Amino acid sequence: MSARLRRPALVIALGALLCPGLLSAQRARSDDPDARGLKLALGDWGIGIGDVPRLNGLRINFTDDDIERVNGVNLTLWKPHEPVGGTVTGLSIGLVAPSADRLRGVTVGLLAPVAERAIEGINVGGLAVVSTGVIRGASAAGLALVAEDAIRGVGLAGLAVVSEGDVYGSHVAGLAVVSQGEVQGAHAGGLALVSEGTIRGLGLGGLAVVTQGGIDGAVAGGLATVASGDVQGAAAGGLAVVADGDVRGVAAAGLAVVASRDFTGFGLGGLAVVSGGNLDGIALAGLAVDVENRLRGFATTAYKVKAYEVTGAALTVGWNDLQRLNGLGVGAYNRIGYQTGISIGLYNSAEVLHGVQIGLLNRADNARFRYLPLVNARF
Repeated sequence: MSARLRRPALVIALGALLCPGLLSAQRARSDDPDARGLKLALGDWGIGIGDVPRLNGLRINFTDDDIERVNGVNLTLWKPHEPVGGTVTGLSIGLVAPSADRLRGVTVGLLAPVAERAIEGINVGGLAVVSTGVIRGASAAGLALVAEDAIRGVGLAGLAVVSEGDVYGSHVAGLAVVSQGEVQGAHAGGLALVSEGTIRGLGLGGLAVVTQGGIDGAVAGGLATVASGDVQGAAAGGLAVVADGDVRGVAAAGLAVVASRDFTGFGLGGLAVVSGGNLDGIALAGLAVDVENRLRGFATTAYKVKAYEVTGAALTVGWNDLQRLNGLGVGAYNRIGYQTGISIGLYNSAEVLHGVQIGLLNRADNARFRYLPLVNARF
């Protein structure tokens, strides 16, 4: 066969072989006259250019519109038409905003990847990573990670991590980590860590850690740690640790540790340790330890220990103001209602004494001699 005859025959044979696939380069969706897509593929496997709704391979489009399913690589230049829909699994890259109903795999957007339901995997946005559903995986954004549902995994944002749901995993933000749900894991905000639910795990806020729920773990706020519920674990605040509930564990603050109800553990306050209920443990404060009900353990301060009842030891340079003492009270002035134990001070006063007073002057209303110097005792 001559060369002139062989060349047309080869073209015809190649065309017949590829007819089911490559010769299907046409509009990707004949039912949508606005769709413009060139599909160079065997079935759904190959290359798509333009609005190709279903593809396994490489898809390139200027602006995405009505994606159904893309597995592989999806490259888009401009922001998509609404609604985008569909699922992209694999590598999704957009110079502006790669978008889909679900983005799975590795997603990179010069401005912001945007997902309707979920963005999962490794997610990078020059400005933001945004989902009206969930964000899962490892995410980084120049400004913010934002989800209307939960954020799960690890993340880094220049300004903020914001979720209308829970935040789980480990996230760091230049300004704040904010959750309208729970926060679990290890999280840090340059200014604040804020949650409307419970904070569980490790938390750090440059200025404050604030929660409408409780704290269960170890947290620190540069100025304050504030919880509307209980605080359990270890909590620190440059100025204050405040709980509108119980405090259990270790709490330390430059000014005050305050529990609206019971305090159990170790409390250190530059000025005060305050409990609106009972205090069981050790309390050290610069000026005052103030317990509404019972103090069982050890309390020391420079100015005053005040409690309804102390079972243990209350040591102060100033004065003890106690309704009942079962143990040891040391202070310049010990004013006690019912004393069982020992009080040592310059002036000791007890309405009912069943123990020993040691001081310059001792007063006991139920003793034979109401006032005695140096030592007074009654059992």
